[in-house]
Amino acid sequence: MKKEILILLFIVLVENTLAQVGLQFGSGEDLDGYILYQPNNNLTTYLIDGEGYVVAEWESVYQPGRAVYLLYNGNLLKTARIENFNFIDGGRGGRIELISSSNEVLWSYELSNEFESLHHDVAFLPNGNILALAWEKISSDDALENGRKPELIPANSEIWMEKIIELKPSGSSDATIVWEWHLIDHLVQDYDETKSNYGDISSDYRKLDFNYQIDNNGADWIHMNAIDYNEELDQIVVSTPFINEIWIIDHSTTTLEASTGAGGNSGHGGDFLFRWGNNHTYGMSNLKDRDLFGQHNPQWIKENGDWKILLFNNGRGREELYSTIDQVDLSFDNDGLNYSVLDGVFNSNSTNIYTAENKDEFYSSFVSGVQKLANNQYLICEGANGRIFQIDENKRVVWEYVNPIDIEPKCSNSLEETGGIVFRASYIPKDFNGLSDYNINRKYLLETLGCPLKTKKEIVNSVFKIQSLSSDYLEFNFASGINDVAFYTIDGKSIPFSYMGDQNFIAKINGYTGVIIVNCALNDKKIVKKIVLKK
Repeated sequence: MKKEILILLFIVLVENTLAQVGLQFGSGEDLDGYILYQPNNNLTTYLIDGEGYVVAEWESVYQPGRAVYLLYNGNLLKTARIENFNFIDGGRGGRIELISSSNEVLWSYELSNEFESLHHDVAFLPNGNILALAWEKISSDDALENGRKPELIPANSEIWMEKIIELKPSGSSDATIVWEWHLIDHLVQDYDETKSNYGDISSDYRKLDFNYQIDNNGADWIHMNAIDYNEELDQIVVSTPFINEIWIIDHSTTTLEASTGAGGNSGHGGDFLFRWGNNHTYGMSNLKDRDLFGQHNPQWIKENGDWKILLFNNGRGREELYSTIDQVDLSFDNDGLNYSVLDGVFNSNSTNIYTAENKDEFYSSFVSGVQKLANNQYLICEGANGRIFQIDENKRVVWEYVNPIDIEPKCSNSLEETGGIVFRASYIPKDFNGLSDYNINRKYLLETLGCPLKTKKEIVNSVFKIQSLSSDYLEFNFASGINDVAFYTIDGKSIPFSYMGDQNFIAKINGYTGVIIVNCALNDKKIVKKIVLKK
Protein backbone atom coordinates (compact mmCIF):
# COMPACT_ATOMS: atom_id res chain seq x y z
CA MET A 1 0.00 0.00 0.00
CA LYS A 2 2.79 2.44 0.88
CA LYS A 3 4.49 1.76 -2.45
CA GLU A 4 1.31 2.58 -4.38
CA ILE A 5 0.96 5.92 -2.52
CA LEU A 6 4.54 6.87 -3.29
CA ILE A 7 4.09 6.09 -6.99
CA LEU A 8 0.97 8.22 -7.20
CA LEU A 9 2.69 11.11 -5.43
CA PHE A 10 5.61 10.90 -7.84
CA ILE A 11 3.30 11.06 -10.84
CA VAL A 12 1.55 14.15 -9.50
CA LEU A 13 4.84 15.91 -8.87
CA VAL A 14 6.05 15.20 -12.39
CA GLU A 15 2.81 16.45 -13.93
CA ASN A 16 2.95 19.66 -11.89
CA THR A 17 6.56 20.24 -12.88
CA LEU A 18 5.81 19.80 -16.58
CA ALA A 19 2.84 22.16 -16.32
CA GLN A 20 5.10 24.99 -15.12
CA VAL A 21 6.63 25.40 -18.58
CA GLY A 22 5.36 25.07 -22.12
CA LEU A 23 1.72 25.70 -23.02
CA GLN A 24 -0.17 27.15 -20.05
CA PHE A 25 -3.49 28.26 -21.49
CA GLY A 26 -5.36 28.13 -24.79
CA SER A 27 -4.80 25.99 -27.87
CA GLY A 28 -3.53 26.12 -31.41
CA GLU A 29 -6.89 27.49 -32.52
CA ASP A 30 -6.60 30.36 -30.05
CA LEU A 31 -3.15 31.34 -31.34
CA ASP A 32 -3.90 30.47 -35.00
CA GLY A 33 -0.31 30.98 -36.08
CA TYR A 34 3.27 30.49 -34.91
CA ILE A 35 5.68 32.09 -32.45
CA LEU A 36 9.28 32.89 -33.37
CA TYR A 37 11.71 33.33 -30.50
CA GLN A 38 15.23 32.58 -29.32
CA PRO A 39 16.00 31.77 -25.68
CA ASN A 40 18.52 34.20 -24.26
CA ASN A 41 21.64 32.01 -24.09
CA ASN A 42 20.61 29.35 -26.57
CA LEU A 43 22.19 28.48 -29.90
CA THR A 44 18.87 27.60 -31.53
CA THR A 45 16.04 29.83 -32.76
CA TYR A 46 12.60 28.21 -32.63
CA LEU A 47 9.29 28.51 -34.44
CA ILE A 48 6.55 26.87 -32.35
CA ASP A 49 2.87 26.32 -33.01
CA GLY A 50 -0.04 27.07 -30.71
CA GLU A 51 0.37 23.76 -28.86
CA GLY A 52 4.04 24.43 -28.16
CA TYR A 53 5.44 22.05 -30.78
CA VAL A 54 8.59 23.06 -32.66
CA VAL A 55 7.73 23.30 -36.37
CA ALA A 56 10.99 24.89 -37.59
CA GLU A 57 14.37 25.67 -36.06
CA TRP A 58 17.66 27.31 -36.97
CA GLU A 59 20.89 26.07 -35.41
CA SER A 60 23.84 28.43 -34.94
CA VAL A 61 27.30 28.45 -33.41
CA TYR A 62 26.51 31.81 -31.78
CA GLN A 63 24.27 32.89 -28.95
CA PRO A 64 21.90 35.72 -29.87
CA GLY A 65 23.06 39.32 -29.74
CA ARG A 66 19.39 39.74 -28.87
CA ALA A 67 16.92 40.19 -31.78
CA VAL A 68 15.86 37.66 -34.45
CA TYR A 69 13.45 38.22 -37.36
CA LEU A 70 11.88 35.98 -40.01
CA LEU A 71 11.92 37.91 -43.28
CA TYR A 72 9.40 37.81 -46.15
CA ASN A 73 11.92 35.94 -48.33
CA GLY A 74 12.17 33.16 -45.74
CA ASN A 75 15.61 34.05 -44.37
CA LEU A 76 16.21 34.42 -40.66
CA LEU A 77 17.86 37.72 -39.72
CA LYS A 78 19.78 37.11 -36.51
CA THR A 79 21.95 39.23 -34.26
CA ALA A 80 24.79 37.16 -32.81
CA ARG A 81 27.12 37.48 -29.84
CA ILE A 82 30.88 37.21 -30.32
CA GLU A 83 33.55 37.60 -27.66
CA ASN A 84 34.71 41.15 -27.08
CA PHE A 85 35.82 42.09 -23.57
CA ASN A 86 35.94 45.75 -24.58
CA PHE A 87 32.12 45.74 -24.55
CA ILE A 88 30.69 43.53 -21.84
CA ASP A 89 27.30 45.04 -21.08
CA GLY A 90 23.93 43.35 -21.62
CA GLY A 91 22.82 43.18 -25.24
CA ARG A 92 26.34 42.90 -26.64
CA GLY A 93 26.50 41.31 -30.07
CA GLY A 94 29.06 42.20 -32.73
CA ARG A 95 27.68 40.08 -35.57
CA ILE A 96 24.65 39.89 -37.89
CA GLU A 97 23.65 36.81 -39.91
CA LEU A 98 21.17 35.91 -42.65
CA ILE A 99 20.29 32.20 -42.39
CA SER A 100 18.33 30.29 -45.05
CA SER A 101 15.49 27.81 -44.59
CA SER A 102 18.08 25.04 -45.02
CA ASN A 103 20.10 26.48 -42.13
CA GLU A 104 22.87 27.87 -44.36
CA VAL A 105 24.51 31.15 -43.34
CA LEU A 106 24.03 33.17 -46.53
CA TRP A 107 25.64 36.37 -45.27
CA SER A 108 27.29 37.68 -42.14
CA TYR A 109 28.81 40.93 -40.98
CA GLU A 110 30.95 41.71 -37.95
CA LEU A 111 31.64 45.01 -36.23
CA SER A 112 33.38 44.24 -32.96
CA ASN A 113 36.71 45.72 -31.94
CA GLU A 114 38.33 47.86 -29.28
CA PHE A 115 36.32 50.96 -30.15
CA GLU A 116 32.93 49.82 -31.50
CA SER A 117 30.48 46.95 -31.41
CA LEU A 118 27.04 46.07 -32.74
CA HIS A 119 24.46 45.45 -30.05
CA HIS A 120 20.83 44.52 -29.34
CA ASP A 121 18.76 45.12 -32.47
CA VAL A 122 18.55 45.61 -36.22
CA ALA A 123 15.86 46.67 -38.71
CA PHE A 124 15.49 45.20 -42.20
CA LEU A 125 14.70 47.85 -44.82
CA PRO A 126 12.52 47.39 -47.93
CA ASN A 127 15.58 47.89 -50.18
CA GLY A 128 17.38 44.97 -48.54
CA ASN A 129 19.67 47.12 -46.41
CA ILE A 130 19.91 46.71 -42.65
CA LEU A 131 19.88 49.37 -39.94
CA ALA A 132 21.97 48.38 -36.93
CA LEU A 133 22.71 49.81 -33.49
CA ALA A 134 26.34 50.11 -32.43
CA TRP A 135 28.29 51.38 -29.46
CA GLU A 136 31.29 53.60 -30.13
CA LYS A 137 33.76 54.55 -27.41
CA ILE A 138 35.13 57.99 -26.79
CA SER A 139 37.96 58.74 -24.39
CA SER A 140 37.73 60.87 -21.27
CA ASP A 141 39.53 63.64 -23.17
CA ASP A 142 36.91 63.53 -25.93
CA ALA A 143 34.15 63.51 -23.32
CA LEU A 144 35.61 66.59 -21.62
CA GLU A 145 35.98 68.29 -25.00
CA ASN A 146 32.24 67.79 -25.50
CA GLY A 147 31.40 69.28 -22.12
CA ARG A 148 31.00 66.18 -19.97
CA LYS A 149 31.30 66.85 -16.26
CA PRO A 150 34.45 65.13 -14.90
CA GLU A 151 32.50 63.43 -12.10
CA LEU A 152 30.30 61.71 -14.72
CA ILE A 153 33.27 60.04 -16.41
CA PRO A 154 33.66 56.50 -15.00
CA ALA A 155 36.85 55.10 -13.53
CA ASN A 156 37.73 53.33 -16.79
CA SER A 157 37.92 56.79 -18.41
CA GLU A 158 35.65 56.00 -21.34
CA ILE A 159 32.11 56.78 -22.46
CA TRP A 160 30.06 54.62 -24.82
CA MET A 161 28.23 56.71 -27.38
CA GLU A 162 25.59 55.34 -29.73
CA LYS A 163 25.42 55.28 -33.51
CA ILE A 164 23.12 53.87 -36.18
CA ILE A 165 24.57 52.48 -39.39
CA GLU A 166 22.83 51.38 -42.56
CA LEU A 167 24.49 48.35 -44.12
CA LYS A 168 24.22 47.32 -47.77
CA PRO A 169 25.18 43.61 -47.73
CA SER A 170 27.67 42.36 -50.30
CA GLY A 171 29.24 38.97 -50.87
CA SER A 172 28.99 36.45 -48.06
CA SER A 173 30.62 38.47 -45.29
CA ASP A 174 30.88 42.12 -46.23
CA ALA A 175 28.79 45.28 -46.36
CA THR A 176 29.03 48.93 -47.30
CA ILE A 177 27.93 51.55 -44.78
CA VAL A 178 25.69 53.77 -46.92
CA TRP A 179 24.28 56.00 -44.15
CA GLU A 180 25.09 56.68 -40.52
CA TRP A 181 23.97 58.74 -37.56
CA HIS A 182 26.07 59.50 -34.46
CA LEU A 183 24.71 60.64 -31.10
CA ILE A 184 27.87 62.63 -30.38
CA ASP A 185 26.79 65.08 -33.12
CA HIS A 186 23.57 65.89 -31.25
CA LEU A 187 24.65 66.85 -27.74
CA VAL A 188 24.10 70.03 -25.77
CA GLN A 189 25.44 70.97 -22.36
CA ASP A 190 25.35 73.97 -20.01
CA TYR A 191 28.42 73.08 -17.96
CA ASP A 192 31.38 74.36 -20.00
CA GLU A 193 30.70 77.52 -22.00
CA THR A 194 34.03 77.21 -23.81
CA LYS A 195 32.79 74.20 -25.79
CA SER A 196 31.01 74.45 -29.12
CA ASN A 197 27.92 72.55 -27.93
CA TYR A 198 27.29 74.85 -24.96
CA GLY A 199 23.67 75.97 -24.84
CA ASP A 200 20.31 76.11 -23.08
CA ILE A 201 19.13 72.57 -22.29
CA SER A 202 15.42 73.44 -22.28
CA SER A 203 15.50 75.51 -25.47
CA ASP A 204 17.65 73.07 -27.42
CA TYR A 205 15.22 70.18 -26.87
CA ARG A 206 16.16 68.46 -30.15
CA LYS A 207 19.54 67.55 -28.65
CA LEU A 208 20.55 65.44 -25.65
CA ASP A 209 22.04 66.95 -22.50
CA PHE A 210 25.46 65.28 -22.33
CA ASN A 211 25.39 65.52 -18.54
CA TYR A 212 21.98 63.94 -18.04
CA GLN A 213 22.16 60.76 -16.00
CA ILE A 214 19.64 59.08 -13.69
CA ASP A 215 21.69 56.24 -12.27
CA ASN A 216 25.41 55.61 -12.28
CA ASN A 217 25.37 53.37 -15.35
CA GLY A 218 29.08 53.76 -15.99
CA ALA A 219 30.34 53.94 -19.55
CA ASP A 220 27.10 52.59 -21.08
CA TRP A 221 24.93 55.57 -20.14
CA ILE A 222 22.35 55.39 -22.98
CA HIS A 223 22.03 51.67 -23.80
CA MET A 224 19.83 51.77 -26.92
CA ASN A 225 17.94 48.47 -27.00
CA ALA A 226 15.60 48.67 -30.00
CA ILE A 227 15.18 50.20 -33.45
CA ASP A 228 12.24 50.26 -35.88
CA TYR A 229 11.82 51.86 -39.32
CA ASN A 230 8.84 53.63 -40.92
CA GLU A 231 9.04 53.45 -44.73
CA GLU A 232 6.20 55.91 -45.36
CA LEU A 233 7.76 58.65 -43.19
CA ASP A 234 11.36 57.53 -43.77
CA GLN A 235 11.95 57.84 -40.04
CA ILE A 236 13.51 55.71 -37.30
CA VAL A 237 12.38 55.21 -33.72
CA VAL A 238 14.88 54.03 -31.09
CA SER A 239 14.63 53.19 -27.40
CA THR A 240 17.01 54.64 -24.79
CA PRO A 241 16.00 52.88 -21.55
CA PHE A 242 18.74 54.19 -19.25
CA ILE A 243 17.34 57.70 -19.64
CA ASN A 244 13.75 56.48 -20.22
CA GLU A 245 13.06 58.05 -23.61
CA ILE A 246 12.22 57.12 -27.19
CA TRP A 247 13.61 59.25 -30.03
CA ILE A 248 12.47 59.66 -33.63
CA ILE A 249 15.23 60.41 -36.14
CA ASP A 250 14.99 61.49 -39.80
CA HIS A 251 16.38 58.84 -42.14
CA SER A 252 15.78 60.93 -45.27
CA THR A 253 18.99 62.88 -44.57
CA THR A 254 22.36 62.30 -46.14
CA THR A 255 25.10 61.17 -43.75
CA LEU A 256 26.45 64.70 -43.77
CA GLU A 257 23.04 66.18 -42.98
CA ALA A 258 22.56 63.56 -40.26
CA SER A 259 25.60 65.00 -38.48
CA THR A 260 23.97 68.44 -38.32
CA GLY A 261 20.71 70.07 -37.29
CA ALA A 262 19.60 70.90 -40.84
CA GLY A 263 18.48 68.96 -43.91
CA GLY A 264 16.24 66.03 -44.73
CA ASN A 265 12.46 66.07 -45.16
CA SER A 266 12.00 67.61 -41.72
CA GLY A 267 14.68 70.26 -42.05
CA HIS A 268 16.20 69.23 -38.72
CA GLY A 269 18.98 66.99 -39.99
CA GLY A 270 19.95 64.37 -37.44
CA ASP A 271 18.53 66.22 -34.43
CA PHE A 272 15.55 64.63 -32.68
CA LEU A 273 12.28 65.01 -34.58
CA PHE A 274 10.43 63.78 -31.50
CA ARG A 275 11.27 62.55 -28.02
CA TRP A 276 8.96 61.18 -25.35
CA GLY A 277 8.98 59.42 -22.04
CA ASN A 278 11.00 61.66 -19.74
CA ASN A 279 10.78 65.43 -20.19
CA HIS A 280 13.15 65.74 -17.24
CA THR A 281 15.97 65.06 -19.74
CA TYR A 282 15.59 68.63 -20.98
CA GLY A 283 14.40 70.26 -17.76
CA MET A 284 10.68 70.38 -18.50
CA SER A 285 9.33 68.12 -15.72
CA ASN A 286 10.25 66.28 -12.54
CA LEU A 287 11.89 62.90 -12.84
CA LYS A 288 9.10 61.25 -10.85
CA ASP A 289 6.57 62.46 -13.47
CA ARG A 290 8.16 60.56 -16.35
CA ASP A 291 6.13 58.14 -18.48
CA LEU A 292 8.77 55.52 -19.32
CA PHE A 293 10.62 53.12 -17.03
CA GLY A 294 13.34 51.09 -18.75
CA GLN A 295 11.21 50.47 -21.86
CA HIS A 296 11.76 48.04 -24.74
CA ASN A 297 10.53 47.39 -28.30
CA PRO A 298 9.02 50.70 -29.52
CA GLN A 299 7.49 50.15 -32.96
CA TRP A 300 5.43 52.00 -35.52
CA ILE A 301 1.77 51.07 -35.88
CA LYS A 302 -0.98 52.74 -37.90
CA GLU A 303 -4.54 53.16 -36.65
CA ASN A 304 -7.25 54.87 -38.69
CA GLY A 305 -4.59 56.49 -40.87
CA ASP A 306 -2.59 57.88 -37.93
CA TRP A 307 0.91 56.79 -36.93
CA LYS A 308 1.50 55.77 -33.31
CA ILE A 309 4.29 54.14 -31.29
CA LEU A 310 3.54 50.92 -29.40
CA LEU A 311 5.98 49.75 -26.70
CA PHE A 312 6.63 47.56 -23.68
CA ASN A 313 7.03 49.80 -20.62
CA ASN A 314 9.01 47.61 -18.23
CA GLY A 315 8.32 49.57 -15.04
CA ARG A 316 11.87 49.38 -13.70
CA GLY A 317 12.19 52.36 -11.36
CA ARG A 318 8.50 52.82 -10.58
CA GLU A 319 7.64 53.12 -6.92
CA GLU A 320 5.37 50.12 -7.50
CA LEU A 321 7.00 47.53 -9.74
CA TYR A 322 4.77 46.47 -12.61
CA SER A 323 4.89 46.52 -16.42
CA THR A 324 2.47 48.02 -18.91
CA ILE A 325 1.86 48.04 -22.65
CA ASP A 326 1.58 51.66 -23.77
CA GLN A 327 0.78 53.47 -27.01
CA VAL A 328 1.99 56.97 -27.90
CA ASP A 329 -0.24 59.11 -30.11
CA LEU A 330 1.80 61.37 -32.40
CA SER A 331 0.74 64.91 -33.27
CA PHE A 332 2.01 66.68 -36.41
CA ASP A 333 2.24 70.37 -37.28
CA ASN A 334 0.11 71.71 -40.12
CA ASP A 335 2.93 71.04 -42.58
CA GLY A 336 2.65 67.32 -41.80
CA LEU A 337 6.45 67.04 -41.73
CA ASN A 338 7.25 67.85 -38.10
CA TYR A 339 5.85 66.81 -34.75
CA SER A 340 4.07 69.56 -32.90
CA VAL A 341 5.60 71.25 -29.88
CA LEU A 342 3.45 72.89 -27.21
CA ASP A 343 5.01 75.14 -24.53
CA GLY A 344 8.47 73.74 -25.19
CA VAL A 345 7.38 70.07 -24.96
CA PHE A 346 6.57 67.64 -27.77
CA ASN A 347 2.79 67.40 -28.00
CA SER A 348 1.54 63.84 -27.52
CA ASN A 349 -0.80 61.64 -25.54
CA SER A 350 -0.35 58.07 -24.37
CA THR A 351 -2.83 55.24 -23.93
CA ASN A 352 -2.49 52.27 -21.64
CA ILE A 353 -3.17 49.15 -23.70
CA TYR A 354 -2.60 46.57 -20.96
CA THR A 355 -1.89 46.35 -17.26
CA ALA A 356 -2.58 43.17 -15.31
CA GLU A 357 -5.61 43.28 -13.05
CA ASN A 358 -3.25 42.50 -10.19
CA LYS A 359 -0.42 44.77 -11.29
CA ASP A 360 2.43 42.78 -9.75
CA GLU A 361 1.44 39.69 -11.76
CA PHE A 362 2.82 41.29 -14.93
CA TYR A 363 6.38 42.56 -14.51
CA SER A 364 9.63 42.20 -16.39
CA SER A 365 12.48 44.43 -15.24
CA PHE A 366 14.42 43.99 -18.51
CA VAL A 367 14.13 42.64 -22.11
CA SER A 368 10.50 42.00 -23.33
CA GLY A 369 8.28 43.14 -26.20
CA VAL A 370 4.82 43.48 -27.70
CA GLN A 371 3.21 43.10 -31.12
CA LYS A 372 -0.20 44.23 -32.34
CA LEU A 373 -1.86 41.55 -34.44
CA ALA A 374 -4.12 41.92 -37.48
CA ASN A 375 -7.17 40.95 -35.41
CA ASN A 376 -6.49 43.84 -32.96
CA GLN A 377 -5.21 41.45 -30.33
CA TYR A 378 -1.70 41.71 -28.86
CA LEU A 379 1.16 39.26 -28.41
CA ILE A 380 3.19 40.13 -25.32
CA CYS A 381 6.57 38.79 -24.25
CA GLU A 382 7.22 39.15 -20.51
CA GLY A 383 10.82 38.36 -21.24
CA ALA A 384 12.51 38.14 -17.83
CA ASN A 385 10.15 35.29 -16.94
CA GLY A 386 10.07 33.65 -20.37
CA ARG A 387 6.30 34.21 -20.55
CA ILE A 388 4.68 34.74 -23.97
CA PHE A 389 0.94 35.41 -24.06
CA GLN A 390 -1.83 36.81 -26.24
CA ILE A 391 -4.62 39.10 -25.07
CA ASP A 392 -7.89 39.87 -26.83
CA GLU A 393 -9.60 43.23 -27.24
CA ASN A 394 -11.05 42.87 -23.74
CA LYS A 395 -7.54 42.39 -22.31
CA ARG A 396 -8.24 38.76 -21.46
CA VAL A 397 -5.43 36.23 -21.83
CA VAL A 398 -6.47 33.80 -24.57
CA TRP A 399 -3.16 31.96 -25.05
CA GLU A 400 -0.07 31.61 -22.83
CA TYR A 401 3.27 29.82 -23.09
CA VAL A 402 6.36 29.69 -20.85
CA ASN A 403 9.77 29.12 -22.42
CA PRO A 404 11.28 25.88 -21.01
CA ILE A 405 14.81 26.41 -22.35
CA ASP A 406 17.86 27.62 -20.37
CA ILE A 407 16.40 27.10 -16.91
CA GLU A 408 18.43 24.40 -15.19
CA PRO A 409 17.23 25.67 -11.78
CA LYS A 410 13.69 24.95 -12.96
CA CYS A 411 14.64 21.41 -13.86
CA SER A 412 16.18 20.80 -10.44
CA ASN A 413 13.35 22.64 -8.63
CA SER A 414 16.04 24.43 -6.63
CA LEU A 415 15.24 28.06 -7.44
CA GLU A 416 12.27 30.30 -8.19
CA GLU A 417 9.75 29.10 -10.74
CA THR A 418 10.10 31.19 -13.91
CA GLY A 419 10.81 30.44 -17.55
CA GLY A 420 14.08 31.00 -19.35
CA ILE A 421 14.77 34.58 -20.46
CA VAL A 422 13.45 35.65 -23.88
CA PHE A 423 14.45 39.00 -25.41
CA ARG A 424 11.38 39.21 -27.64
CA ALA A 425 8.83 37.02 -29.42
CA SER A 426 7.11 37.50 -32.78
CA TYR A 427 3.78 36.22 -34.08
CA ILE A 428 4.03 34.66 -37.56
CA PRO A 429 0.73 34.07 -39.43
CA LYS A 430 0.22 30.64 -41.00
CA ASP A 431 -0.01 32.22 -44.46
CA PHE A 432 3.18 34.29 -44.03
CA ASN A 433 5.03 34.36 -47.35
CA GLY A 434 8.38 33.66 -45.68
CA LEU A 435 7.21 30.17 -44.66
CA SER A 436 6.72 28.93 -48.24
CA ASP A 437 10.20 27.32 -48.35
CA TYR A 438 9.74 25.51 -45.04
CA ASN A 439 8.38 22.04 -44.43
CA ILE A 440 6.17 23.01 -41.51
CA ASN A 441 5.39 19.99 -39.37
CA ARG A 442 5.39 19.14 -35.70
CA LYS A 443 8.74 17.89 -34.45
CA TYR A 444 8.73 17.84 -30.64
CA LEU A 445 7.77 19.78 -27.53
CA LEU A 446 10.61 21.91 -26.16
CA GLU A 447 9.92 20.87 -22.58
CA THR A 448 10.72 17.26 -23.52
CA LEU A 449 14.34 18.31 -24.00
CA GLY A 450 14.67 18.38 -20.23
CA CYS A 451 15.51 22.08 -19.98
CA PRO A 452 18.95 21.83 -21.60
CA LEU A 453 21.33 24.75 -21.86
CA LYS A 454 22.08 24.43 -25.57
CA THR A 455 25.32 26.40 -25.64
CA LYS A 456 28.96 25.53 -26.11
CA LYS A 457 29.68 26.63 -22.52
CA GLU A 458 29.95 24.17 -19.67
CA ILE A 459 27.22 24.09 -17.04
CA VAL A 460 28.92 24.36 -13.64
CA ASN A 461 25.84 23.80 -11.48
CA SER A 462 22.32 25.11 -10.86
CA VAL A 463 23.62 28.33 -9.27
CA PHE A 464 25.67 29.70 -12.17
CA LYS A 465 27.20 28.76 -15.47
CA ILE A 466 30.49 29.88 -16.99
CA GLN A 467 29.85 31.81 -20.19
CA SER A 468 33.44 32.24 -21.29
CA LEU A 469 36.99 32.07 -20.02
CA SER A 470 40.24 33.78 -20.95
CA SER A 471 43.53 34.28 -19.12
CA ASP A 472 42.27 37.62 -17.81
CA TYR A 473 38.49 37.31 -17.53
CA LEU A 474 35.97 34.76 -16.29
CA GLU A 475 32.35 35.43 -17.31
CA PHE A 476 29.49 34.05 -15.19
CA ASN A 477 25.73 33.96 -15.63
CA PHE A 478 23.94 33.48 -12.32
CA ALA A 479 20.47 31.99 -11.96
CA SER A 480 17.54 34.31 -11.38
CA GLY A 481 17.18 35.35 -7.74
CA ILE A 482 20.88 35.08 -6.90
CA ASN A 483 22.36 38.19 -5.23
CA ASP A 484 25.26 39.39 -3.06
CA VAL A 485 27.79 37.93 -5.49
CA ALA A 486 31.50 38.10 -4.62
CA PHE A 487 34.67 36.33 -5.80
CA TYR A 488 37.82 35.46 -3.80
CA THR A 489 41.06 33.59 -4.25
CA ILE A 490 41.69 30.60 -1.99
CA ASP A 491 43.71 32.81 0.38
CA GLY A 492 40.82 35.26 0.77
CA LYS A 493 41.89 38.05 -1.57
CA SER A 494 38.98 39.80 -3.27
CA ILE A 495 38.75 39.41 -7.07
CA PRO A 496 37.42 42.57 -8.80
CA PHE A 497 34.38 42.11 -10.99
CA SER A 498 31.87 44.02 -13.10
CA TYR A 499 28.09 43.53 -13.30
CA MET A 500 26.79 43.58 -16.89
CA GLY A 501 23.05 43.13 -16.34
CA ASP A 502 20.91 40.02 -16.98
CA GLN A 503 22.62 38.27 -14.01
CA ASN A 504 25.94 38.35 -15.89
CA PHE A 505 29.25 39.10 -14.13
CA ILE A 506 32.85 39.42 -15.34
CA ALA A 507 35.52 38.46 -12.79
CA LYS A 508 38.94 39.93 -13.62
CA ILE A 509 41.32 37.07 -12.83
CA ASN A 510 44.41 38.56 -14.55
CA GLY A 511 46.13 35.25 -15.25
CA TYR A 512 45.29 33.68 -11.86
CA THR A 513 45.30 29.89 -11.62
CA GLY A 514 44.15 27.89 -8.63
CA VAL A 515 40.93 27.84 -6.59
CA ILE A 516 38.34 30.62 -6.85
CA ILE A 517 35.67 30.91 -4.16
CA VAL A 518 32.29 32.14 -5.38
CA ASN A 519 30.01 33.56 -2.68
CA CYS A 520 26.37 34.45 -3.30
CA ALA A 521 22.95 34.28 -1.68
CA LEU A 522 19.41 33.17 -2.45
CA ASN A 523 16.58 34.28 -0.18
CA ASP A 524 19.12 35.10 2.55
CA LYS A 525 20.64 31.62 2.25
CA LYS A 526 24.39 31.78 1.69
CA ILE A 527 25.84 29.70 -1.15
CA VAL A 528 29.55 28.97 -1.51
CA LYS A 529 31.04 27.27 -4.59
CA LYS A 530 34.60 26.51 -5.67
CA ILE A 531 36.13 26.60 -9.14
CA VAL A 532 39.57 25.23 -9.97
CA LEU A 533 41.45 27.05 -12.73
CA LYS A 534 44.31 25.06 -14.19
CA LYS A 535 47.04 26.16 -16.58
